[in-house]
Amino acid sequence: MRPRTACSSCRQRQRRCIVQDNARGVACGFCLRNKHECSLVASSSSPIVERAHKQKHQSPTASLPSCSEIACPDLAPPESFQEETIVLPVHSGLRMPPAEAYLEIASNYFTYIHDPSHNIFHRPSFMADLSSNKVPRSILLCVIALAARFSNHSFFSYSSPRSRGRVYAREAERQLDLHSLSLVTLRTSLLLGAFYGTEGDSPHESLYYSLACRIGSLLNLPNSTFDTPLSREVGIRIWWTLDIVDVWSSNSLQLPRLLNPKKDVPFPTSERAFFQMRRSHSYLQFSSFESQEESSTSVFVQKIKLNPILSEIAQLNRTLAENTLSLHETHAATEALALRLNEWREQLPESLTDTPENLFAQSASGSGGVFVALHIGFYHFSQLLYFYYLHQSVSSYPTAESNVFAERCRESSTAFCELLYAAQALPGAEVYYSMVGHALVISSTVQLHILLFTDNEEQSYAARQRLEKNFVILSRLQKLWRTVDHSFARFQEFHGACMRTKADSEDPSTTFRMDKWMIQFLMEYSKPLEQRADLEYRSPASSTSYESDTVQRGYESEFRRWTSTELGIDFES
Repeated sequence: MRPRTACSSCRQRQRRCIVQDNARGVACGFCLRNKHECSLVASSSSPIVERAHKQKHQSPTASLPSCSEIACPDLAPPESFQEETIVLPVHSGLRMPPAEAYLEIASNYFTYIHDPSHNIFHRPSFMADLSSNKVPRSILLCVIALAARFSNHSFFSYSSPRSRGRVYAREAERQLDLHSLSLVTLRTSLLLGAFYGTEGDSPHESLYYSLACRIGSLLNLPNSTFDTPLSREVGIRIWWTLDIVDVWSSNSLQLPRLLNPKKDVPFPTSERAFFQMRRSHSYLQFSSFESQEESSTSVFVQKIKLNPILSEIAQLNRTLAENTLSLHETHAATEALALRLNEWREQLPESLTDTPENLFAQSASGSGGVFVALHIGFYHFSQLLYFYYLHQSVSSYPTAESNVFAERCRESSTAFCELLYAAQALPGAEVYYSMVGHALVISSTVQLHILLFTDNEEQSYAARQRLEKNFVILSRLQKLWRTVDHSFARFQEFHGACMRTKADSEDPSTTFRMDKWMIQFLMEYSKPLEQRADLEYRSPASSTSYESDTVQRGYESEFRRWTSTELGIDFES
C-alpha cells in the first residue's frame, strides 16, 4: 500500500496537499495559511533521520539566533520586564532571506519607515545586534515584513514588492507571546499595527496599536528606572511613539484615545546626541551630550509638539459636519487652531524651518526623510484645518474669512506638493512611507478644486502640473503599499462625485462640503471609502483578486485613461 503523502486536513477536505520543495516534516501550504497543526509535522521521521534531512536541506533560517542568544536590542529594563524565551518551531515552513540580505533590509527599514514614522530603536545598537544575531526573532520578522518591499536582493525577485511582507507578519503573529509583558512584545505589537495599517486593514491595525499602548501603560514606561541613559532615552522615545500612534489611530476610526496625555514625561534628546550614545555610557557621560545639544533641535521633539493639534482639528471638522456651530463660532474655532499651528512653526529652531538650505543640510546629515516628514505633517494638518472653507469660498456669498481660510488651504496644499517634489529629487530626502499616499490625495483634491473653480489660467495650469506629478508619485507608492489602492480609489471617487453633480446640472462645489462622507475621506485613511452617490466604480481594494499584479497594472491603466478623459491630463509613462 502506497504511504500517505497528504496531511489529515487536506485528506478530509479532499484537496491536494502542497508542501514547499517536497520537504519532509514541513507543514503544508493550507495548514500554514490557516495556522492549523499539520499532521506532516507531527509524523516526521525519527530524530536521526530528521537531523540528516535538515542538514541536507539547510535553509537561511539556520543563520538566525538560537533562543539563548536572543536579547533585547538596546533596552535593559528592570528585572520584571525581561523577555521570556520564545521557541520557534524547527519546521515552520517559512523561508527566511539569506543572512547577507538582513543588513540591507534593516537599513531600508530605518531610512524609509522607522525614522519618518515611529521611533522605537537605537539604530547603532540594533545594527550591532543584527550583525551578532541577537535581534529578537519576532522583531526581525516584523522588520522584514515592513522593509522587504524595498530590497533589491535576488531572494525577493520573484515576488512583487508589496506582497513580500505578509508571510513574515503572520509568522511574527505566531511568535507574539501575550503572556510576556515586555518591550519585545510591545515593539512587536506596534510593528504589526504599522504593517496592517499599510495593508489597509484598519481593525487589526487598531488592535495591535491598542495592545502596544496597554503594554506601555502596564510597564509604566515613562516612569521606569533604567540602568543606562541609552535604555532610558529609548524608553522615552517608545512612549512618545505610542502617544503619536494613539492620536492617529483613534482619530482615523473615531475611537477614544487609550493613553492620557502626560505632562511630566521628558522630551527625547536631539537626534545627534541619541545617535552618539552607547550602551556602555554612564549617566555622567550622557549629561555632557545633553549639554551640547538642546532637545528643541530634535525633529522628533517637534513632531511630538505638533501631534496633539491633529485631534483638535479632527474634532472641529466632525462638529462642522454636524452643522451645530454658528458662523462666528466656526471662524473663531478655526482661528484658534490656526494660531496654534503658527505658534508651532514660529518656535522652530532656525535649522528646522522649511527652507531649501535646511533640506539639503538635513539630507547630508542623514535626517532628510525625517525632516521632510515633519513638514509634510504640518502642511497636511493645515490643509485639513482649512478644507471646510473650499466649499464656502465658492458659494454665492462667501465671507471674507472664508476666502482667507480657503486661500490658506490652497497655499498649504501647494507647499506640501513642492516640498515633496524637492525631496523626491534629492538623494537622502526621499519619503516612501505609506501615509504619504493619503496626505497626497488630500492635497490633490485641493489642487483639483483649483483646477475646477479658478479663473486664473496660470493657477489652473500649475494645478494641472501638480496633479500630473502627484499621480506619478502615487503610482510609485502603490507598487510598495496596498493601502495606496485606497488612496487612488478615494481620489477617483471624489472626482467622480464632482463630475456627477456637474452632469446633473448641480454645483460641483457641493462635493467639497463638510459632511460625514467628507470626514471619512479626510480622516479615515486606512478604510475603503463609501460611495457618495450611485457611481459605477469599484475599488480594487474590495476585489477578491486584490493582490494580483495584473489587476494592479490594469487598475493603473484604467486610472490613467480616466484622468486623461475627465481631467485632460496626460501623465508621463
